[in-house]
Amino acid sequence: MATNFNTVVSSSASNTQITSQGNDALITKAYADANYSGGGGSSTVSVAQYGSTNTTTDLNTASFTIVPFNVTDSITDTTNYSLSSGRVTVTNAGKYLVSAIVNATGAMQRGRIGLEVFVDATSTGYRGSDMYLRSSGSLTVGSSSITALLDLSAGEIVDIRSITQGNTGSITMISGDSVFSITQIAGSTAATGVSSATNSTADPSTIDLSNVAGTYYTDANNTTSYTVANGAVTGGFAHICINAASEPSFTNATKMMGADFTANTDMKLIVYRDGTANYYFLLEI
Repeated sequence: MATNFNTVVSSSASNTQITSQGNDALITKAYADANYSGGGGSSTVSVAQYGSTNTTTDLNTASFTIVPFNVTDSITDTTNYSLSSGRVTVTNAGKYLVSAIVNATGAMQRGRIGLEVFVDATSTGYRGSDMYLRSSGSLTVGSSSITALLDLSAGEIVDIRSITQGNTGSITMISGDSVFSITQIAGSTAATGVSSATNSTADPSTIDLSNVAGTYYTDANNTTSYTVANGAVTGGFAHICINAASEPSFTNATKMMGADFTANTDMKLIVYRDGTANYYFLLEI
């Protein structure tokens, strides 16, 4: 006979035993720490860090030049950050700490460049410390840095741009010596997506998680592959009516325990974002 976990479980109950009981299980602290990022165990910080191998783009220009970060050094949440041509798009609204250090070289006297943070191609007004190259004979390598705290909306694009502050002459990056990082330190500070939404699109493939009160897809569709749209917010979720011959999948969401899929039967597909990642599961109707 299986153990009845509707009563208080002992500290010796294994994770396997608890998992097998599903919703009937009263979990232990050890199980919560091991299986839930919001519990007493460690949680994943939403951060992306980029470098550059570019050694040809001149950063010492009269107008702003995008610093060409082109290498992903580390990223903990691939659904939240996307790098393209030195610019990073964020999927989730929130408060972000942005920083960059650019190490570069140039053969001119009194060469200087400054850095600024741009959002959607507009300067934020934050100017970092300038590098200074003394002369072609010495001090031909310098660094410039910038740090700023930004409130970003879903889908906004962040980049670092350089501009000349001294004499003319080419200043280029040193491969592998520069870093650009962006870290989400809090969710949206605005009442984003408080209202719900109804969507009657036939067979949608892109799911909206921008409403914390839910997006409700009313058409019973047979889509086999879904993706989450840009603009997902912490707590955003969607209810999708499905009736399909084969179980649908997500390219950027993780499946959790729920009802078993039944072919050609009306079911509910629930998708949500917990702040660091997207998840989905099935429910019987």
